[in-house]
Order: sequence, then C-alpha cells, then structure tokens
Amino acid sequence: MPVKISPRRIEQAMALAQQHGIEGSGIEEVIDRYIEAILSVYALREHAAKAEKRFEKRWMGYRLALLSIIDALGDQATEVFERPLALIAVAKGPQSSKLTDKNLLPKEYFNEPTPNIRKVTAALQAKKLVPGAVLTNPVPVLHIIPRTDPGEKA
Repeated sequence: MPVKISPRRIEQAMALAQQHGIEGSGIEEVIDRYIEAILSVYALREHAAKAEKRFEKRWMGYRLALLSIIDALGDQATEVFERPLALIAVAKGPQSSKLTDKNLLPKEYFNEPTPNIRKVTAALQAKKLVPGAVLTNPVPVLHIIPRTDPGEKA
C-alpha cells in the first residue's frame, strides 16, 4: 500500500528541489534527480581524491628533483635562491633518532609498550650513549616562497 503524502508537503519538496535546480514532473522524478545528483557528486569526489593523490606524488617528485639539483651544485649553492617566480631556501631539517634494536633500548626510554622516541632523540642530541638507537642525518627541507609579482625583489 503506497504511503500517502500531503499535497502541501509535496509542494514544499518541489519548491525546495527548484531552489537546488532540480526539476521533475512529480515527486518520484524529483527523488530520482536527487539520487542522480548525489551519485554524481560522490563519483566526482572519488575522482578528485584519486587526482589529489596523483598531484601529491607529482608535487613530491618535483620537490625531490629540485633538492637533487641544488645538492648537485655543491659548494656553488647558496642557502637562498632568488628566482623570478619564487624565493627558494634549503635548510637542514631536524635530527631524529632511529631504533637499531628495540631489545637493547634501556627501560628508561619506554612508555610501555612503545619506545619514547622524543626522549631517545633528546638523549642522543645531548651526546648520551643510548644502546639500540642512533641519530640520523638531518634531511634537507625545501622552502618555496612564491612571489606575488614576478618582477618583485626580496
């Protein structure tokens, strides 16, 4: 047995649909248009999420390539490059610690059940010997500051 909806509610629903740019000859058709709209937005969102992952991968590839070029310049490289489109700066990133053997790590460096990496890093940076851990080399960090006007000087 079909559900009986008051004509006033149908009229309100049709007016709301018109505000959203959805048209139909009856309430069932309007419902179908909403379903189509929802499904198309969902598909678009899925496509955008995949595109975002591709762009992120491309962006990281460009950044790594630029860091490699700057690294290849060696002593010729300065800390700051002034280019027409952007100011580029390369800085040393923070040193972090790497666990070489969790079983050798003293208990004082644990927040059960996991090691406290911050505590390990602080101890290593203070030149303390921590069995089972070493400091890593700082990873360079690339900063790109876009210019609002390509002719602008820093």
